Amino acid sequence: MLIRTLILTLFCLISATSFAQSKKGGRDGGGAKINVPDSVLKKKLSSLYFDDSLNRVRVFSWKINSYTNTPTRVAIDTGQRNLQKIYPFYKDENVGATYLGNIGGAQVLYDFFRVGAPTSFIFQNPYQVFTETPENVKFYNTKVPYSNLRYSMAGNRTEAEEIFGLTLAENVNPSLSFGINYNRFGTKGLYKNQRSKTKGFSGYVSYLGKKYSAYAGYIYNLVDVKENGGIQNDGDIVDTTIKPSYISVNLQNASNLIKNNSFFLSQTYGVRLSSSESFVRNGIYSGPLILAGMYSQYSIYHRVYSDETNKINLDRPDYKVVAYYKNFYINPNSSYDSTHLREFENRIYLQLRPYTDKSLLNLFGGGVGYQNLRYYMFNLSDYLFGNKKTSHYNIYAYGYASGVFRKYVDWSGFAKLVLTGHNAGDITARGSAAFSVYPWGREVKLVGDIKFASETPNFYLDNYFSNHFAWANNFDRTVDTRLEAKLEVPSISLDMGIRQAVVNKYIFFNKDALPEQIGGSVSVTSAFFKKDIAIGHLHIDGQVLFQKSSNEAVLPLPSIAVNAGVYYQFNIVKNVLKSQFGVDVQYTNKYYAYAYNPAVGQFYVQTERKIGDYPWLDVFANFKWKRAAIFIKVRNLGEGISGPGDYFSALHYPRVPLQLQYGLSWSFYD
Repeated sequence: MLIRTLILTLFCLISATSFAQSKKGGRDGGGAKINVPDSVLKKKLSSLYFDDSLNRVRVFSWKINSYTNTPTRVAIDTGQRNLQKIYPFYKDENVGATYLGNIGGAQVLYDFFRVGAPTSFIFQNPYQVFTETPENVKFYNTKVPYSNLRYSMAGNRTEAEEIFGLTLAENVNPSLSFGINYNRFGTKGLYKNQRSKTKGFSGYVSYLGKKYSAYAGYIYNLVDVKENGGIQNDGDIVDTTIKPSYISVNLQNASNLIKNNSFFLSQTYGVRLSSSESFVRNGIYSGPLILAGMYSQYSIYHRVYSDETNKINLDRPDYKVVAYYKNFYINPNSSYDSTHLREFENRIYLQLRPYTDKSLLNLFGGGVGYQNLRYYMFNLSDYLFGNKKTSHYNIYAYGYASGVFRKYVDWSGFAKLVLTGHNAGDITARGSAAFSVYPWGREVKLVGDIKFASETPNFYLDNYFSNHFAWANNFDRTVDTRLEAKLEVPSISLDMGIRQAVVNKYIFFNKDALPEQIGGSVSVTSAFFKKDIAIGHLHIDGQVLFQKSSNEAVLPLPSIAVNAGVYYQFNIVKNVLKSQFGVDVQYTNKYYAYAYNPAVGQFYVQTERKIGDYPWLDVFANFKWKRAAIFIKVRNLGEGISGPGDYFSALHYPRVPLQLQYGLSWSFYD
């Protein structure tokens, strides 16, 4: 705590000193003056993708598609809006998640259509909102060094929750840049044995040449969490008021440790087939070109679950871990379950854009790829024959195309087929089409999406052996079909849509926390509505999700989930100090929310009791001075007003009671 505070103070002093030395210059994307020498502006970026019109943009950011190397511009958020929403599952388009009450612990999003499998290692996926992947790395191009510092804290020293984030980006010259992004989510825990420490780090080097472009990056993820198995008696929260540290929990000597190291390299060599400046969309060249590319990624994942079952539970001397876990396949006294995955993937591709950016077919390409996965987990046979690893390989081909018709139609398509290997026959395809009209000069867009996936189940769903759980399955391929229709009206900040999914041979974790596959199909129907309203100084920002599962016994979902905020915004000092005072509301109806099992590290279905129907209220105040934004928030105000409440998230896992939280976000362009 002291070391992090000293680092934070030193960073602020150095950055503030640099800022104080700035006297004149241009403006950043948020309108703040920054110091940019004219000699810097004269050094123009000359890139295959990015247009010279970005030369006067001080800082811009983008992500890349690893299958096509196509960049997509992303906004750099320097405002105060929703600053107080620091949990990732309440940001952007998310309406919330089932989690374990400690930030940095396992979670599963409420929105079925946003739950994904970002990695091949299923044990890391419950932490997807906290960890980094090559697909979500943001690259920056800057005229001046850019940095952003994020910090928040809640609770006292013995139970403190801390979130720390740092982004640094700098250009050596207009084409060559490097940067890092680091996030740490952690808490000492209000309840016993609830400590969490989850870190995500990404570092990159980017080169944007006129013909040759390259991105190289390194990612490190760490999940280090203590597991308490939930509280023993939910009535300690629902029926009375007890200090959290006095509440009895199920496990006292259990933990999960996950480490991930990933390296990636993306390279392309291309030539523009036109020098016209008219082929530019959002600063990205979209005219005729031809290119060849290669993408490589190497990842290592390692997980260890450990517990000590021979120690007496101090809360209940007669209660041992034996009462929590039913099986002991290796050791009745302790567990050390180790799983490991090494993954290598490489692909090469060609891309051609023969026509202008206003052609109904203006881009197509494709490539081939190779994937090798090597799995390890302990088995009793290792005592006799030594460690034995399982290797799988896949060779696949893919293709893609896109086009536009003036400003009215924009479409794209992608398809991938595994030709040979363990997953031979797997198919992934998706398509999107957007139709725009412009009544009164304002865009109204109707977007349609379709996704289809026929995939072989993950290796660890078929094979797993540990001290408390073991299974050997031969699951069939799952077939997942999804449709979405969405209406977007940017001028009035309105997004709304409907979605439908049908999953055949769906796999879930049953009441015994074992993977199970249904014989038929399960469907999910969903509708969402997002609208931001401003009436003078009063603002209402909200999103509502409606969804219905055809089989709640295997796929439980909240029928309604709300993530909304109401606040009053005004200037304390005009053009200098802005403020927001308001309240955030999160809500779900009562339903059989997931339970969680630490030994398998997965959420599973339960019918013990329903959870929800508790309005979660946070009262906050935000302040923005130049590029520094500060917030103060009182969490779970409902518990403070009405007394004990059913503020559980997962079965036996309560969220925090009434608590004060504060934090800041500070951006520098010097």
